[in-house]
Amino acid sequence: EVLPGYAHDVEPARVEFSLDARIPEDYIDHPSERIDFYRRLAHAEDLEKIELIEEEVVDRFGPLPKSARNLFAGARIRVLATRTGFSEVSVRDRDVLLKERTGFFSQERLSKSLDVFGDRIGFQADGTWKVVRTTPALLVEDMKKFKDLIDMAGQIVSGSR
Repeated sequence: EVLPGYAHDVEPARVEFSLDARIPEDYIDHPSERIDFYRRLAHAEDLEKIELIEEEVVDRFGPLPKSARNLFAGARIRVLATRTGFSEVSVRDRDVLLKERTGFFSQERLSKSLDVFGDRIGFQADGTWKVVRTTPALLVEDMKKFKDLIDMAGQIVSGSR
């Protein structure tokens, strides 16, 4: 599935979590309602839509349990990863692997990533970034900063170079 609004209709980033990221049955007990929220989250193409869905869920069902907070963080990570040039994100405990869509690093992206992630980031030859000592919520905030930096530099990432 291709998300509209991305440069060149880029395929959305794939996000894998080792964390529990779901809407619990005891939080929203009607399966059709849970499925509807999953569907809407999967199709949300920007952070504002995710925020609106989260506000609706909280308004209707109360504070989000941890697994639902992880689910919303995963949706935000998907949008931010796609918009910043990553094709895959793998969240494992407190480490995250981010795979570059293009498979290589530009000097400008490396510089901006170091500004945001500092000593928590490492780079691998296959175009994968490894961010250590993070959480889904911290990763969302870091990726927002990274997106802002590359946007300000006029480097909005497209699907091809």
